[in-house]
Amino acid sequence: MNACHCTPADHDYELRRDILPQRPALVDENLARQLFAGSYPSVFFGRGLSIDALSRTNNFEEIANMMRDPGWDKPFDQVRVGNDHKILVKVNWPDHDPLDTAHGEYVPLEAANRPGIPSTKAQLALLVGQVVMRAMERVKNNRPGDHRCWAVSTNEEDGLTKRCVYLYAIHHVGGFTYQPELQV
Repeated sequence: MNACHCTPADHDYELRRDILPQRPALVDENLARQLFAGSYPSVFFGRGLSIDALSRTNNFEEIANMMRDPGWDKPFDQVRVGNDHKILVKVNWPDHDPLDTAHGEYVPLEAANRPGIPSTKAQLALLVGQVVMRAMERVKNNRPGDHRCWAVSTNEEDGLTKRCVYLYAIHHVGGFTYQPELQV
């Protein structure tokens, strides 16, 4: 029997889940010098949100119930990234070729159709969850050859599905770039 050589995960003992071991996202060097990693606070989404559950709802109160966060409906203005009012969310899937699977999208920090009004934490969670879903679709089409620990699949027997993955937080990695903390 071959031993697995996939990137090991850190275990969160409180939540009894593993943290998906993403490589730090690449950041524009000029912006990284001005806004180094950690310049903005991390955003935590309670005890984590199932990517599958986020794919089935647009109801912010339902998302808030999943988060168990009493501040879900307050305008979220902790993160400001200049005049653009958007952040770049990047997902790097472990043990996959980053040229095939790295995925990033801009996420607005203003509420939809309400310029100047910050998004709520529930709205931000939904948008970041959608980025993760699209990243997982991309990974599903580029499965690794030898090991399947972090493969994305349509069933739990062959790899991870949206039901297995939870959005726990986003962390500032430099410039205007954030990376989600995903747990399985």
